[in-house]
Amino acid sequence: MQRRAKKTCRILLFLLPILFARSASAGVDCSAVPHTRLELAVCSEPLLRALDGELTDALQEALERGVIDKRSKAEQRNRIARQCRREASSAYNACLLDAELRCLEWVAGKLGQAQSQSFTSEKSWQYNASLVSRTSNLKRQLRLAESRLRSTGEPELTVLTILSLIDVYKEHRGNITAEVAKLQQRLGAGCDHEVYGRLWQKAMHDNQLSCADVQSPAMFSSIGY
Repeated sequence: MQRRAKKTCRILLFLLPILFARSASAGVDCSAVPHTRLELAVCSEPLLRALDGELTDALQEALERGVIDKRSKAEQRNRIARQCRREASSAYNACLLDAELRCLEWVAGKLGQAQSQSFTSEKSWQYNASLVSRTSNLKRQLRLAESRLRSTGEPELTVLTILSLIDVYKEHRGNITAEVAKLQQRLGAGCDHEVYGRLWQKAMHDNQLSCADVQSPAMFSSIGY
């Protein structure tokens, strides 16, 4: 009996890293009931969900192209979870957004879709929740989302990043009307794109907006942007 138990333990110990790597590298599946803190966070915030989906696709693309291996793919996912695990609930989502953005920049660099980035080691990494930092991060994210959009034709992350950036600009003091107008123009232009226009319109609709909303300054201001 003891011999059989030891053999079973050895098998489980062998399989555990494989099973963990698969679950960690697969991203969050919000079609299932979320259970973990990370799953609940990702599935409850549209921008984080879109970013996580984009990261999942980018990691899979990098794996299929032989740019990274399975172990590296799993390590990046595990690092994100570890970096934010001790954050308070009020800061957890912001931490995940920052960590996933850094990882997406890293893998996009590997794919030649962005300037090469080194994903900062856990010991030296700290996220910054200040307004200036959030604005800077969202600008970086928008550049990256638009670069990915040219490769994938999937506009959800771009749309949600623009909307989030507008929200952050609303918190700034001073005149940011010109910046908001540029973002509004970008939202309107995406609606008519011949390749991804329909998907762009769907992403807008999912966020209770229409192309008419953003193509009319009066309507745009009336809905709070």
